[in-house]
Amino acid sequence: MTVRTDADRQREDRELWMGRARSMAGLITAEATGVEVAGTLTEPVLRALRDADVFWAMVPEQFGGHDVDIVVALELIEEISRADGSVGWSLMANMTGAAAACAYLPDDALETFFAGGARPIFAGMLSPKGTATAVDGGFTLSGQYQFGSGIAHSDWVAGGVFVRDGGKVTSRPSGEPDLRAFYVPRQGVNLLGNWDVLGLEGTGSFDYEIVEQFVSEEFGFWLPDPAAARPNPSFQLGLVPFGGSGHGAVALGIAVRAFEELTQVVHEKRRPGMPGIIEQQLFLHDYAEKEAELQAARAFFFGVFQSALEAAQSNGHVTALQRQRLRQAVTYCTKVAAEIVHWCYTWSGSNGLRNPSPLGRCLRDISAATQHMFVDPNSMVSVAPDLLADWKR
Repeated sequence: MTVRTDADRQREDRELWMGRARSMAGLITAEATGVEVAGTLTEPVLRALRDADVFWAMVPEQFGGHDVDIVVALELIEEISRADGSVGWSLMANMTGAAAACAYLPDDALETFFAGGARPIFAGMLSPKGTATAVDGGFTLSGQYQFGSGIAHSDWVAGGVFVRDGGKVTSRPSGEPDLRAFYVPRQGVNLLGNWDVLGLEGTGSFDYEIVEQFVSEEFGFWLPDPAAARPNPSFQLGLVPFGGSGHGAVALGIAVRAFEELTQVVHEKRRPGMPGIIEQQLFLHDYAEKEAELQAARAFFFGVFQSALEAAQSNGHVTALQRQRLRQAVTYCTKVAAEIVHWCYTWSGSNGLRNPSPLGRCLRDISAATQHMFVDPNSMVSVAPDLLADWKR
């Protein structure tokens, strides 16, 4: 009898999901301008993603998902982002939103979400911008939030809250402030718009309001570092590393697309009185160097996540240092991707300048991606003490 190992399953899943992503790439690329104009996914793109079941790739099999591991999921996000950054970002938010709900909520909530084979889409942000008050059987909560990527086509929306009593934040048994995240039906949420931005315009990252409503306790979990409710190895990485992981994959996908677009341009690009770009030693030197930087950043990113996944598979947990490495990898590869995209855009000349231009869109999208709190330069500052301690060994 042949034993199917974790590596066997990963290899098979990679082949399946990369095939699905590549089969959608042409449609997603063709719809990119429409997605940007609409400010959210167009119906053809949303339908394709639904039909390919990608929103639920990481949902455990017991709830009708596919239990894809974090590394394959990141490769899937990268490939969709290569077709279009906004679509990749929106998928990242919806996919990791579903996975986070499955990682941290009890069975009662998940059985409600997925009852009768339902395929719900999740969105929302977990920063505690709202307020919850304990009542019989649960909480009354409300709040206003920003950056609800993918919320326009969602079914359930998350929001972080401070639990208060008489206006004061209550404490958990440990003495820490009582911060939680809750999920509410989309019908109980007002979209406030306010997504007029430079880059990633098509992500539909609208401001939103959770109107005051009752929520049962089982539809929430503690912040900022809840314990996983299920043993799936990918769920053991921790909420912040898990939630931020896709940002690196989106950045890499955008950088790969920019590199591909530039490669097509330079074979014909020539400025008056100068040799063709493809003949210039400066360009050829930098092309080889930037390609190495892209390959190295990608190898580092996926290597760090693969190592953490294997630790979780073997030990049921990852170390504090591994969590910091995950944050380091996401921040670093976003920085490298931004530098590569800017370099590609600069060498493209007016080809990247004139709309519609995939390279111009790559530049706008990666510029927006660098502004997220998950990849703020201060991330490296918070990571550094653990790295120093490790290197001191």
